[in-house]
Amino acid sequence: FINPPNALAAIVAALEYRRREGIGQHLDLSQFECATQFLAPAFMDLQANGNILERRGNADDCSAPHGVYPCKEELPPSADSKGVWCSIAVNSDEEWEAMCGVMGNPTWCRGPRFSTLAGRKENQEELDQLIGEWTIQRSAREVMILLQEAGVPAGVVQSQSDLWNDPQLKHRGYFQWLDHTECGPMPYDGLQFLMSKTPGRLRMPHALVGEHNELILKDFLHLCDEEISDLVAGGALETSY
Repeated sequence: FINPPNALAAIVAALEYRRREGIGQHLDLSQFECATQFLAPAFMDLQANGNILERRGNADDCSAPHGVYPCKEELPPSADSKGVWCSIAVNSDEEWEAMCGVMGNPTWCRGPRFSTLAGRKENQEELDQLIGEWTIQRSAREVMILLQEAGVPAGVVQSQSDLWNDPQLKHRGYFQWLDHTECGPMPYDGLQFLMSKTPGRLRMPHALVGEHNELILKDFLHLCDEEISDLVAGGALETSY
């Protein structure tokens, strides 16, 4: 998830350099090095305080409750069903007050254990259980709508099949159908944001390995047939078809 945006920026920069200078670039992109910078707070916490970051599931330093909670299934569960869930993230005491109101202000949520972020984090396990007892009585979409309308961040945990029926994605025309060389017509994830003056649109499907070798070598690199043949004979080019 981290590397593709970095790779895209590097490729665009290399193409722009080639356009201006006529010289290609060698790109070296390490998954490990791209991700390491996101661990800087953990490294600093270890160095300064001696704390070692360990697994903690969905817990968050600045939010509580912060997790996914079981909801009522609207259809009979299938054999491979892993349940229905709604993600909830309360980022302030004001949002917590709003969530308490949505839940009907039960007596447990008004106690001193949950009135502050520190208290909610200290009693996180009990808090998650109590919230789960409320969410399990409602569908995930109902929980999401109730909380969102109250200003509390919440979202249905959706499977791929759920995304097909998501009303917001349908409204935005998110999925695009493109004709793949081997698989034929296939749906692809569209653009995650839309711009008014440069809306953008997917123009081609995922390429097979080496599918555009000739296009790139002839049209972009201006190699002749003999040079391309030498590359093929030397094993420099690869195809998957």
